[in-house]
Amino acid sequence: MNWGIEDLYWIRLVAFSGFLILLTVAVIFDLRYRRIPNWVNLSLLAIWAAAAISASLLFDGVWKDFAYAGLVALIVLLVSIGMFFLRAIGGGDAKMLAAVALWMPPGGVTSYLIAVILTGGLVSLVTLLWSKGNESRDKRVPYGVAIAFGGLWVCAQTFFSAK
Repeated sequence: MNWGIEDLYWIRLVAFSGFLILLTVAVIFDLRYRRIPNWVNLSLLAIWAAAAISASLLFDGVWKDFAYAGLVALIVLLVSIGMFFLRAIGGGDAKMLAAVALWMPPGGVTSYLIAVILTGGLVSLVTLLWSKGNESRDKRVPYGVAIAFGGLWVCAQTFFSAK
């Protein structure tokens, strides 16, 4: 069987669809319960790994990009765990930040983190205004919204610009 670039497109399309669905689920859970379930983050990791392995088996040299992504995601995880211990973000947010970082193209992590920070500021402001004057509302910031937006922003640009 002769594999071509079209096969890589279909692998990316299926993986991106799963990515989009999981980000949506994470946002819904975070908005409703202020939690991001572990199975969502593990599924993000599993789909990324399946796509990475498939692409690496089909095309020589691609594995280097995936190894780089894994290293970058590990660094993001270590920093986000530190943020968790400082009580700056929740545990689910820390795991999701790293799981979504896996999906970033080489050089895209900076754009992803900037988008997360900017969106996180907006989400924090909306949460503050929404809970102001009503003590019964949850004041915890659903940072998964910002993480999902940042990841989707960078990945969508990469996915739709690739040929």
